[in-house]
Amino acid sequence: MIDDLNWININSIINGIKDYQTIISSLITAGTITFFGNYLIVQRERKQWAKEKIYNTYTSAIHLYSDLIGLTYSRDSDSLKESDIILSKLTGYLSNLLIISSKKDKEEIQSILDKTSNIKQGGLIQRSSINDLEQLRDKVIKIMKSDHRLKDLFKI
Repeated sequence: MIDDLNWININSIINGIKDYQTIISSLITAGTITFFGNYLIVQRERKQWAKEKIYNTYTSAIHLYSDLIGLTYSRDSDSLKESDIILSKLTGYLSNLLIISSKKDKEEIQSILDKTSNIKQGGLIQRSSINDLEQLRDKVIKIMKSDHRLKDLFKI
């Protein structure tokens, strides 16, 4: 009878250990799956964030070109100061695009940046430069549309 009790106790201890091993291995498996699942989600969100930043850089440059074109019709001192600010911001965005652009677009963006920087003549942006500004804006739009990183940004 005592041998039977010892055997039952040993048997229950062994079964208890197996249960703990199962629980521990289940916890480790669940933790690993959760970790890698979260890791993949974070990586996807980072890629999405990077695409949105690239898109925002393009659209900001395009909007600044439009603002600059609108200011060329105004000749007061406030618009002159504002055009300086816009031109400074625009060259900053174009410089950012130059840094993040693909090899095939770097040369064209550098050309756009150079032409934009040289657009002011005698402290004023001439009305005759409106066509040049529109062409530069259209080139930025064309580059943005051909940027492979943005092709699936807004797919639903």
